[in-house]
Amino acid sequence: MIYLQLARAVLDAQRAALLEARAIGQYSSQSLRLAEEALDAYELRLTPRRSTSVCISRSTHACISRIIRGTDELRLPERLLRRSTQLLIGLFLFGFGVSLIVRGDLGAAPWDVLTLGIISHIPVSFGVVTISVSIIVLLCWIPLREKPGIGTLLNAVLIGPSADVGFLVLPETTELWLRILYLVLGVVLIGVASGLYIGARLGPGPRDGLMTGLHRVTKLPIWVTRTGLEATVLLIGWLLGGTVGFGTLFFVLAIGPLCQVFLPSSASRSRGTQTRRRRSRRTLRPHPLLGQPHRVLVVTEEDARPGR
Repeated sequence: MIYLQLARAVLDAQRAALLEARAIGQYSSQSLRLAEEALDAYELRLTPRRSTSVCISRSTHACISRIIRGTDELRLPERLLRRSTQLLIGLFLFGFGVSLIVRGDLGAAPWDVLTLGIISHIPVSFGVVTISVSIIVLLCWIPLREKPGIGTLLNAVLIGPSADVGFLVLPETTELWLRILYLVLGVVLIGVASGLYIGARLGPGPRDGLMTGLHRVTKLPIWVTRTGLEATVLLIGWLLGGTVGFGTLFFVLAIGPLCQVFLPSSASRSRGTQTRRRRSRRTLRPHPLLGQPHRVLVVTEEDARPGR
């Protein structure tokens, strides 16, 4: 019974990592779909009543292996310390990037438009509203049965104060060229910060978790869920008086590619992971808890050709 509980807990962590990878576009849609099918095969392995037979490609097996190894790496104290440091730096830079965009006053990100709309009616700081919105979003995780990590909680309480620090440091300006510079630097900085805190893999942000939870419950494509959620938030913020403009469109179009660029360089990997990548293709090891599904056949593209 304890074995099954531990195995299912690891499987849930793998599915959460897969949803996060889908949300940020880390792998192709086909690879993610095959990886999800492979996870389903692992889940069937936990059911003692039936035997599982599945055929997966070598690239899919490697993708699942990376997800599994990522769960193991979190147990190493030195890895956890480095990931925690990376997470804290990323969250501070994220908040500072938000303050740059808001100071530019050319249009904010959708969630920041909501925050600006709220503070136009309530005399509190930007950081306080950001924390309050994050807590409300985390409460929405309860019916979705999402599980927060330490990175989730730190995201909720640190980005707002970091933005307030940025507002204290950055002067207001009416010069158009300086406002554009604020906007561009802010978007780039948020892209770098997103790569850092997502690469730390200590839990998704509250808003990202809400998106992936809705995706899992509604079965809608991830892009539909994300677009619908942010469009709703943007509309509410605009109706409340938040700043919508060219900067909003620039953020929406640029943040995805920037995260794609900065995430691979920020993702934490252990020496063991790098060593295993250099090994022979036939030395891929299963997870010690889950093992390998019964009669798993790993084939290459050449083996899968018709007539073979």
